[in-house]
Amino acid sequence: MTPETEPERARSVIAAEVVPLTRQSVPGLLETLTSVFQGRDKVVRVYYERGEPLLVERLVQPSEEGKLRDDFQMPYELVRHGTQFRVSDRDGPPLDRVCHAAQLLAEEKCAPVGLISRSEAAVNTWVGAGLRASAFLRVPFYEDPEAPPRVLFLCGSKTGRALRDADFSVCVRME
Repeated sequence: MTPETEPERARSVIAAEVVPLTRQSVPGLLETLTSVFQGRDKVVRVYYERGEPLLVERLVQPSEEGKLRDDFQMPYELVRHGTQFRVSDRDGPPLDRVCHAAQLLAEEKCAPVGLISRSEAAVNTWVGAGLRASAFLRVPFYEDPEAPPRVLFLCGSKTGRALRDADFSVCVRME
């Protein structure tokens, strides 16, 4: 098989899954955590909030059609269906645009909880100066092949620290 005829191998992506606790107790939490880590897909993060189900982020391999199991949600899907969002009209250098997006979140009384785009490498190249956008904003970066091309979403929450808690997102065009 030549590189031209070889099928493109799907990249692993981070997807979120809600896992109910078996019991609302410390032993129930430990039992649920044990079962989460015995799963087939690699666990990247687990978010726990008292009285709530666990949010488990896993590194998963999409099917050949690019689909995930029904119990997983992709980061862009969480933003598209779960947040209000605004398109930033800011022009200028990329770093200015990202900082402006952070300012728009602050105006909505939201703290940054994540960045979403198709490619972290493309975002970091666009930002330039050897900077990693997720590092200077101190938030996780979620690569999602379903996200629109040449777009970066900065997501924020008024109350939580996880992407599932996002209330507001700012869309920054990477032009």
